[in-house]
Amino acid sequence: MGGSASAAADMWGMVYEDLRLMAVGAIKQESNESGLQPTQVVHEVFIRLDRNSSQDWDDRRHFFGAAVRAMEQFLIDHARKRKALK
Repeated sequence: MGGSASAAADMWGMVYEDLRLMAVGAIKQESNESGLQPTQVVHEVFIRLDRNSSQDWDDRRHFFGAAVRAMEQFLIDHARKRKALK
């Protein structure tokens, strides 16, 4: 994101609840054994998107598309780790 830190904080404040609801739905699709909490998933999405902070989103749809991809990848990585431990 090319804006200021306060603009980024404002943006996250506006989309946090939407991301949390998306995480609730994604966790429900996973097995109940995952042990994940929606807040944990949202924070991981934030970290993954922040790593790619040079990314400029064209609009809300573009941002949420990137967030969904980051969430899916986190859930896949988490499932792989869980399976490897078994």
